[in-house]
Amino acid sequence: MSIIDIGCGNGYAVSQFLPSEGDEYLGVDMHKESIQWAKDHYEHKNIRFECCQSEDLKPDRLYDVVVFSDVLEHVKEPAILLEKSRDLIRSDGLLLISIPNGHGPFELESAFAKTLVGRWVLAAVDFIAALLDKTVLKGVWTREIEKDPPNLPYNIDAGHIQFFRLSDISAMLDRNGFAVHSVQNLSFLSGPYSSYIFAPFKAMVRWNVKVASRLPFKFASAWVLLARKKADRDGMGC
Repeated sequence: MSIIDIGCGNGYAVSQFLPSEGDEYLGVDMHKESIQWAKDHYEHKNIRFECCQSEDLKPDRLYDVVVFSDVLEHVKEPAILLEKSRDLIRSDGLLLISIPNGHGPFELESAFAKTLVGRWVLAAVDFIAALLDKTVLKGVWTREIEKDPPNLPYNIDAGHIQFFRLSDISAMLDRNGFAVHSVQNLSFLSGPYSSYIFAPFKAMVRWNVKVASRLPFKFASAWVLLARKKADRDGMGC
């Protein structure tokens, strides 16, 4: 199977887990430091990484799967990117998207964390977690933090500029030649507070995912959408 992961970043969170043995994988991103890190740590015979702008993507070959993992919310013209991605997918290929609910718990928590009161609350959470980490919980947060490689590069300048409802992203896919095949809730609680608190406790992470799976779409923090190319684009809007 051939996979192109557009906006792959440093590869640590997703890229290293996407391809199975025998798959061909290409990860592309505009952030040079992230791509170099991915090359240094994950590139081998069938797994490659390239630094390029999305507008530079050329349909010189077709892929079985195109992936956007938390990407479309960062770009000014997501519809153009979807249009371009359609030219990269085989007729029977798949488009896999993970994307935050622009009006869900994650975005609400993130917006609150940017306020003055939110920053005070975040500082209090950090203080309490550090105190518990040194006493009752004996390094549980320290061990979780140490799992991440040191000096892992991120494109911290690329914040969220799109805030999609599920109907928004579904309509955009439809206009750009895709039919949504399935939608799943990815998580319920997520953001600067809950993600930090939950991370060391696997039971809480599993609970969060389980709760999300039972909620209406509008209450999820993020979704995973699977879409297929439409065979005929006649009559579609622009």
